[in-house]
Amino acid sequence: MMMLRLIGLLFLVGCSSSMVTRDAESPLPRACVIFDGESGEALTWSTLMERVERADAVMLGERHDDLMGHLVQHAILEDAPNPSGLALEMLERDEQPLLDDFRDGLIDQTTFQELTESTNWAGVETWETFYQPAIDVVLRRGGPVVAANAPRRYVRHARIEGKSTLPTDQPRSLWFDLPSNVDDSLYRKKFFDLMGEGTDPSVGNQFFLAQRIWDASMGKSLADLRASGAQPAILLVGGFHVVDQGGTVLE
Repeated sequence: MMMLRLIGLLFLVGCSSSMVTRDAESPLPRACVIFDGESGEALTWSTLMERVERADAVMLGERHDDLMGHLVQHAILEDAPNPSGLALEMLERDEQPLLDDFRDGLIDQTTFQELTESTNWAGVETWETFYQPAIDVVLRRGGPVVAANAPRRYVRHARIEGKSTLPTDQPRSLWFDLPSNVDDSLYRKKFFDLMGEGTDPSVGNQFFLAQRIWDASMGKSLADLRASGAQPAILLVGGFHVVDQGGTVLE
């Protein structure tokens, strides 16, 4: 994979946030205090966007149900330089034709959400508030939008039957990537800590493989988006995948 100038952002913001419903009194996202994930120092919005402009790839790690975090995402996408592009954990690679049909006006937003079963992705009726605005911003600015994740059915199959049983023919083999040979020991420890002390190691290994397939698929999708000319290539993804050298960053 090409070497990327990469920044990963977790939304540690100094603004109160309703978790699901938009509050009319909520502060503007550009007025929130955003902290540098390494130094802990507060960043101005202009400094943040300067970093975004210099990056090849940006991973916006999120808490999926955090409204203010999503509003900050939307503001970053609005202010990002062109030609920026968007990749989403929330859409699977085999759904790309549906995303393209929506972009080209062949299907409307309601049909797109129904066919991708995304309406309730982060909670009841959250798609329209959390993720559709991100897609709309990038498409309106003429940028590419990519379904980044491996299909859940393949990840589940690999977890139960092993990765060697996944399809090898095209196009199905293009819908996922297997993890590369990187040192993921710290990430693995964090994953097992999250699963809990009593986790059977063999079961933990199966679930960790599934996690790593998601990581590898999203990492490759982001790199491909950058290689296509998007700068920066921006990924919306759960924070666990990216914080503290998470698996998607490693890939």
